[in-house]
Amino acid sequence: MTAPPLARSERDIVILFGAGASYGAGHIKPEAPPLGKDLYSHLAARYPKEWGSDSHVGKMWAVALQRDFEQAMEDDVLPKVPSISLLEWHRSIAAFFAGYKLDGSGRDMYSQLLLGLRKKRLLGRVTLGSTNYDCLLEQAMLEHKICFDYMLEDPLPQESIPLLKIHGSCNFITHDLYSWRPYLTNSNASSIECAFTTVPVVNLENCLQEKFRTFQPAFYPVLGLYSKDKPSIVAPAKFQSLRNILAERIGLASAVILIGLRPNLRDPHLWDPIAQTHASAIMYVGSQSDYGTLKKLQSRSVHAAETFEVGMTTILGAL
Repeated sequence: MTAPPLARSERDIVILFGAGASYGAGHIKPEAPPLGKDLYSHLAARYPKEWGSDSHVGKMWAVALQRDFEQAMEDDVLPKVPSISLLEWHRSIAAFFAGYKLDGSGRDMYSQLLLGLRKKRLLGRVTLGSTNYDCLLEQAMLEHKICFDYMLEDPLPQESIPLLKIHGSCNFITHDLYSWRPYLTNSNASSIECAFTTVPVVNLENCLQEKFRTFQPAFYPVLGLYSKDKPSIVAPAKFQSLRNILAERIGLASAVILIGLRPNLRDPHLWDPIAQTHASAIMYVGSQSDYGTLKKLQSRSVHAAETFEVGMTTILGAL
């Protein structure tokens, strides 16, 4: 599937969010979601039977996963674990990220950015991209009655802002895969093409608990594996389509804003388009060291700020 042609004047502002955006958004309950380097320790503490020291994954690879979650998954876990086990472990990851919520004050940085874009009448020009599994951005959009569409179906509803979650989302869920279980018993992350849908962001935790409580039927979250290039066990072609759409829009954009994304050359589907974009404004919010990595990749990028909160004024001013 290919994206429809996109005129340069249409949706020419691309804003991309990573884990650092949610971590720095503020006004989140029960706390800020962890960054990637801390994710394994949080999962092990919250879900000891699936990820902790008493689990298979914990006994075999806890030290490596704590040191570098992505690399350990790539080198140690994926070659030895059946795909069905990975999907079952992903249930706890989806539940974990579904537990994070905005406090409803409207003072979080996602809300502040959206309101600033609305005030400047820029929402009609925006495409949003996210590598996050959480749904904090969607919560902010719902709170402020801003329509969005994940672009899982064509065409895009009028007035909806495209939101491309290229690594999946905790509210993406497969149809019943019970009959597919025998095909997912091989290691090396064998994949299947299948349909999936979305669970409403409101009451998400309870919805997922209800979906995941049965062996038959069998529903699973649709999340990219936490390893190089974030491959997906389910619906890989659909994910490639979403990535292609985002890459095209980055290439045609007049402005690309990166918030809380660590440059990662192990994810070429995102960083190659950023390196090749001809956007006149390329702004980065993140640490100075991460910006240094980006600068080598995209020499025209500008460092807006180290944090989401501090960078807000600079971003909106530049747009």
